[in-house]
Amino acid sequence: MRHKALLAVVVVAALAILLAVSNPGPEVHKQAIRDAVYKDQPLASALGLGVLSSELATYESYLFWSTMKLQDERVSFGMLGRVRVDVEKLKLPTAKADPSAR
Repeated sequence: MRHKALLAVVVVAALAILLAVSNPGPEVHKQAIRDAVYKDQPLASALGLGVLSSELATYESYLFWSTMKLQDERVSFGMLGRVRVDVEKLKLPTAKADPSAR
């Protein structure tokens, strides 16, 4: 029984170390935001809004995961070296087609 408990402690410790070491830093988050804006809204990216958004966002690290917030909205979440960006929360202007232009 002691062997199983020791093994469980080792596995949990190894997982905690893996999460802490692979927590993405602020530059990874910034690049992910710029890439997401470029992919989702190329015009906004060309105007520099991706860079602006990434620079205005604030980085928060929670040891095992990290986030970036822009105006109290979480715009990115990072864990295990990967970052997920919610482009909609960046509130970038979108180019909409004029329906009367037909």
